[in-house]
Amino acid sequence: MPAGTVLNLNVPGRRREEITGFAVTRLGGAVWMNQVERRVDDTGRAHYWLATGPDGVVDEPGTDHAAVAEGLVSITPIHIDLTHRPGLDLLTGWELEETWKSLGGDRE
Repeated sequence: MPAGTVLNLNVPGRRREEITGFAVTRLGGAVWMNQVERRVDDTGRAHYWLATGPDGVVDEPGTDHAAVAEGLVSITPIHIDLTHRPGLDLLTGWELEETWKSLGGDRE
């Protein structure tokens, strides 16, 4: 595997003899709950959970979700860098300093 690649394995919640094999897959989509939760950690600091879990999955053929639903162990090569490269160029055109100031970022 190329450097920076991690194998994502999903095993069906079945007895071993009910698992029918392996499938090399791509990641399937999920429909996430449109919810934000305010939580407090052990030190008393607040943080926000942007999604609490999938509300549903998209079982398209060739995806990890579909393979697991069929009783297969899915194996998906993934990489950790989730940066959307075209988005970097788009963001450089935003007036971030002005936005920061309008939010009170220039106050001392």
